[in-house]
Amino acid sequence: MEYEIRYKPAFATLFMTLQPGDSIIAEAGAMVGMEGKVSIKTTFSGGFFSAFIKNLLGGESLFVNTFTNKTNQPLEVVLSQATIGDIVAVELQRGQEL
Repeated sequence: MEYEIRYKPAFATLFMTLQPGDSIIAEAGAMVGMEGKVSIKTTFSGGFFSAFIKNLLGGESLFVNTFTNKTNQPLEVVLSQATIGDIVAVELQRGQEL
């Protein structure tokens, strides 16, 4: 998976290239654009009750979207946040936590 963060710092936008078989999960409302062949599935964030508590106490969205490339070619998804601000990439290795 490749990514590029553009329009920093105030209007940071994440351009991601999904290779065949790649998937990403993003909060509902984060998608700015995507190629037409990207598959999207919307689910509750951690199940209904968990999502409801997150929404009630933390103001998080009830839903998350999973974007999947089911084709044989790279496809692009563009994500951003609802409020003005920056995006920073933190790459984790297997077993690392943030």
